[in-house]
Amino acid sequence: MEYLGLLFCVIVSSAPLLCILFVTKGKKIWLFNLITILATAALITYDFFVSYNAEDFHTAAFILQLFLPIQVVSAILALIVGNIILLNKKGYFTKKRLKNISIMLLALAVFIGFGSFVRRFITVTNYKELPDITYTAVNLQYHDDGYGVIYCGAENSYKEVQLDDTLVSLLQKNEYASEYEECFAGTPYEEYHVRRALVDENSKKVYMITGSKGGDSYYKLFCYDKDSNSLNLIVDGDSWIYDFDLSDDGSYLVYEISDKLIKIDLSSNESTVIKDNIKQKDKTAADEKLVRISKDGKYIMYYYGSDAPVPFQKYIYVYNVEKDMIQKVAIKLTQGFYNANWYEE
Repeated sequence: MEYLGLLFCVIVSSAPLLCILFVTKGKKIWLFNLITILATAALITYDFFVSYNAEDFHTAAFILQLFLPIQVVSAILALIVGNIILLNKKGYFTKKRLKNISIMLLALAVFIGFGSFVRRFITVTNYKELPDITYTAVNLQYHDDGYGVIYCGAENSYKEVQLDDTLVSLLQKNEYASEYEECFAGTPYEEYHVRRALVDENSKKVYMITGSKGGDSYYKLFCYDKDSNSLNLIVDGDSWIYDFDLSDDGSYLVYEISDKLIKIDLSSNESTVIKDNIKQKDKTAADEKLVRISKDGKYIMYYYGSDAPVPFQKYIYVYNVEKDMIQKVAIKLTQGFYNANWYEE
């Protein structure tokens, strides 16, 4: 049944364009628009129905990220083309109107071009002090080959680099450190596994976020003291702790939870909200969270992904602590994206 649903999605992915056939006989613009909108709404409803009943997450994501955007785009094209044809039938496009439309389109193109130039100039200026960022197109949990990409903030440029041991170590940064799970033995958290673990600069303490089969196991951040062989729960949140990072000097850590970046002073255990409402209105629901603190503590990477319903362009989101400003770094030179970190000497 699921394959039939996917097949139907493929067949009708561009179906809204068929609404243009209406204009060969019909002349009522409002009726054409209504038919196109209703047909598209019916297809989108079917997409959600199939994705909701899909056997796995990947099938649902495939439908919502591929077929649904195609249907929306084809509907927009159908509305534009169909309305132009119908208006032409009604004699709307006189020489005077065509001249005025051409002038308006030219002015709009100049305005957009100038706006893009200004925005690019401002972006480059803001990024000149941004430390370099590196990321990779392969999931280093399973592969250590391929290539990485380094983004240079000072030049606003990208370059491909081979994945050597140093770069792989930087990008992995103790992720999926299952060797630390033995410290949960004999505690109430014995069933937990480690999603991310970081060791402090003295290699005496290990900080971990955990998870298991579900529930509040994903809400916790632990500290394991190697010298005393003791396990301490330092954060017990009310929602998922998606990721965290240690400062370069090991004096504090930052984690992301409930749309907030929170700092914990490790000497006093005091918590401070660095930034709330980090999820901007234009971001998709399928957030990919990460937290990476720059060496000087001025910048925090906290998210990567699309900022629009159609994931054509993806970005790394960076929070400038001193300026209280969110910046976006475009992800380029790669189709996939799995790991990211600051690339600082």
